[in-house]
Amino acid sequence: MSEAPYEVLAGRYELHRQLATGGTADVFLARDQLLNRPVAVKVLSAELSQDAAFVERLRREAQLVASLNHQNIVGVFDQGEEEGAPFIVMEYVDGRSLADLLRSEGRLHPDRAATIAVDVAAALDAAHRQGMVHMDVKPGNVLITPDGQVKLADFGIAKAMNEGQETDLTAEGGTVMGTATYLSPEQAQGQKVGPRSDVYSLAIVLYEMMTGRPPFIGDSPVEIARKHVDEAPQRPSRLGVEIAQSLEAITLKGLAKSPVNRYPSVRDFAADLKRYLAGAHNLTGHPTEQAAPAPQLRATTGRSTAPPEPDMDATVVIPAATPNPQASSAARAQPQTPAAATAGTSAQTIQQQAAAAPDPVPQPVGQRTDDTWKRNVTFFITLLLLLVLLAFLVKSFLDLLRTDDTEQVTTTDPVAEETVVVDSYIGRERDQAISFIVQLGLEYEVEFEPNSEVESGRVFRQNPQAGRKVAPGSLVTLTVSEAEGRVKVPAVVTLPREEAVRQLARLGFQAQITEIDSEDFPAGEVISQNPFTGELAERGSPVQLEVSLGPPERTIPDLAGSTLSEALAEVFDLDFRYVETMEADPEVEEGLVLRTEPPAGELLRGGETLTIVLSSGVAQAIVPSVEGLLADSARQQLVSAKFEVQIEFESTDDPTLVNKVLAQSPPANQEIEEGGVVRIVVGQEPPPEETTTTTTTTTTSTTTTTTAAP
Repeated sequence: MSEAPYEVLAGRYELHRQLATGGTADVFLARDQLLNRPVAVKVLSAELSQDAAFVERLRREAQLVASLNHQNIVGVFDQGEEEGAPFIVMEYVDGRSLADLLRSEGRLHPDRAATIAVDVAAALDAAHRQGMVHMDVKPGNVLITPDGQVKLADFGIAKAMNEGQETDLTAEGGTVMGTATYLSPEQAQGQKVGPRSDVYSLAIVLYEMMTGRPPFIGDSPVEIARKHVDEAPQRPSRLGVEIAQSLEAITLKGLAKSPVNRYPSVRDFAADLKRYLAGAHNLTGHPTEQAAPAPQLRATTGRSTAPPEPDMDATVVIPAATPNPQASSAARAQPQTPAAATAGTSAQTIQQQAAAAPDPVPQPVGQRTDDTWKRNVTFFITLLLLLVLLAFLVKSFLDLLRTDDTEQVTTTDPVAEETVVVDSYIGRERDQAISFIVQLGLEYEVEFEPNSEVESGRVFRQNPQAGRKVAPGSLVTLTVSEAEGRVKVPAVVTLPREEAVRQLARLGFQAQITEIDSEDFPAGEVISQNPFTGELAERGSPVQLEVSLGPPERTIPDLAGSTLSEALAEVFDLDFRYVETMEADPEVEEGLVLRTEPPAGELLRGGETLTIVLSSGVAQAIVPSVEGLLADSARQQLVSAKFEVQIEFESTDDPTLVNKVLAQSPPANQEIEEGGVVRIVVGQEPPPEETTTTTTTTTTSTTTTTTAAP
């Protein structure tokens, strides 16, 4: 095979093209020459290759991820160094990042967003079970294949937890690693992090998928980090998103400021998302603006809320944020709903320290007059005896105050110890009841049940009952009356077409299907539905389904005469899968492409398989064993094996060997070119003796016959 004009790392990894570039490393599409498969190679930048800390970070990433084996995690195969530049070899994911998907398509349907979040949660759960926290969950690190498989990448700043405990993320100098837009509040403040920190970051990603923008933006990563600490996110429904109330509640619970108020694990987070996707607690109505007014937040700084010009989506080093006491308390006290979010922010490396939030400064009370001072002195002298007698009591009282203050400072979340009284929601409209529940800081679940005595859409049963005291975050189940003949539309997004139609028909719905091209959903899978999951609709009414045809069709290029490496570069660019076959062709150099199947010029969808036929050069064949066979049988076998046959005769005194093959050349089982000559020696009777009166002479004659293979 001719040599490909590509740089090769470690004598094995043939670099083809750059897939991504960043401030710390570049990622290349490569071919593993040993295993003949595509791989992704991450090469640390020349500048950072001199930084021992970053070299160690790359090495640690390889070791951490190599210990994980999960279908939703990008695998690591190898690591090495080439001319002083460290690199790691990873699984090549034939797809694009979630960040690219959001840039091209905007916000996603909530069902699709929840499905992606479930897969990311599965990857994080696998890491958490191995004692690792990812700490940089963001759309740029979530990869999606053409068949819809989700994979989590870049464990570059992940840290191993100490025996399952939380781990310290703070770097030297009080700085924090991470991407500002997706930092958890504890991560932003340089505090201990744990699995619940990844829950928060995943909730940010889910929020952005549904709304098209993250909940917090600012002019710098430091400002964004402060908002994670001080402000609460605005409800997606306030941003014009058609979202089930249950999914909104799930998302906001993941975004709780205090880790103890979030889901205890990504597995629990995913469990609620799966319940939502299964239609277990889906709602589509939202509280009205009057029923659930937006909480009042502290005054803004006057800065523009438009997205900043610099791209700020990369992993950054930021100073630990200092919380604003007033804003932090407001964020805890209000429901999870607040300041408007804007488009994605992210990424530059920040070296300067941010100014800490100033402590409140007491206002001056004015100067005392001399008379006031004299009166106070007289007063204190008069009470001196009383103060002496009460000194012990005063000291004890002050000690008690100091003890209370200390306990208050060290309490993780005083609000969590409070209880709330459940109101009566019987007879209220569903949305109004939900609004009141959310304002109390409680979770909710809605069930529908026909009830001819109660107006459709109103609550007629609740659990717990009114007057019960419960802890914040407790679940309140509402049973709402639904009209006879109306049923909830099931979740069919991501299901195969036939299964979606079957589920809809089982409930009396008629599926109306539109087929469209899709880069992100495999052919035959449902992309979207209308009405949405959980909506009430009349039996027999139509449900509009968009079904994927797969990626759009692309023209197959002419690859004849290319090396395999050159051919694969084009195949990868077109998102084709491929298989190789070999075929002999004496006119085409071994290893070059003969043709493709389907042939060049025809159309093939991305993700479908293209067969690349390579030349094996001149065909080889194994010489069969023909010794001892009759001459005609031997000749037929050799001709069938595509050899030319040369026959020679030799006299023999053994009558049993007459007309049989005595010898062959080349010998049996030797591999030679097809069409080559095989010589066989055939026995024949000796010629008759010629007698004279004086001498007797015996003569042996040899005849050569050549038979050409067809």
